[in-house]
Amino acid sequence: MKIKLIGTIIVGIFFLSNQALGFWIWTPELGKWINPKHYVRDTPEEQFNLGYELYQDGKYKEAIKEFEKLVKYFPKSKYAPEAQFYIGQAYEKSGDYYRAFKAYQKIIDTYPYTARVDEVISLEYKIGNLYFVRSNRERKLIERISFSDDNTKAIEIFQKVVENAPYGEYAPLAQFKLGLVYKRIKDYTNAEEAFKKLITNYPTSELVDDAILQLAKVVSEKERKVDYSQEATEEAIKRLKELSALGELPVEGKRVLKELQERKAQSLFETAKFYEKQKLYKSAIIYYEDVVRKYPKTSWAVKAAEKLGILNKKVKK
Repeated sequence: MKIKLIGTIIVGIFFLSNQALGFWIWTPELGKWINPKHYVRDTPEEQFNLGYELYQDGKYKEAIKEFEKLVKYFPKSKYAPEAQFYIGQAYEKSGDYYRAFKAYQKIIDTYPYTARVDEVISLEYKIGNLYFVRSNRERKLIERISFSDDNTKAIEIFQKVVENAPYGEYAPLAQFKLGLVYKRIKDYTNAEEAFKKLITNYPTSELVDDAILQLAKVVSEKERKVDYSQEATEEAIKRLKELSALGELPVEGKRVLKELQERKAQSLFETAKFYEKQKLYKSAIIYYEDVVRKYPKTSWAVKAAEKLGILNKKVKK
């Protein structure tokens, strides 16, 4: 009976060894079998060195696993933020940029006092820029997986860059590009808010003039819709006029300013016309005068002046 049982155990071990041969190895230094997939070194330094060797050899997938073990089992070790950093580096070198961003962000969230913070924010911005600048059609098939839904990822990353270091080197750049991405996807409400934040929060930035011009363009686009903001239009016109007075308004800015003034003048003219139809001539005159006074160089100013000539005679009668 005992012989039969021993034979069964041996057979069982034989078959199990065939199944597990690739997962268990004998380590003479430890004097035991270990599963490399789950085995963690005795110290965080040893674990880090293992991951780093794999990273240096270009075995990024294996390196990530070893670094992740260190972060999991030695979270308070001085090597943990470094391991987390190299997880991001490994993903980046593998072309998986979004996971790289997530790995870098974990450093900010978990180890905010690490010396790597500024470097990490710089890397996040660069990854955000990768999603911002290139069309997915220009990428190779293998890249399209990582770069799917570019605009959404660019927005997420740029928002984090600003949030992580609102007064840092990359904050104004990220804030400006947030506005550009929103504008590109025709989310004019968020685009307007993004450009306004740059102008308000970073008044000394070299990007302020560009933000003013972009804000004017966004407002111009919003005016084509029902829910546009009169206040934003007036602010955009005011800012563009200031730049024009300083001689710093580019040709494109002049075109946008003229277009905004034409639309604003038209809006006032239509209001005046409404009062005129109601035979409320004094109210109509006020609005026609506003057109002439505020927007004298527009086509509507000529029409308003003609209307004023007619209505003033009617009022005198």
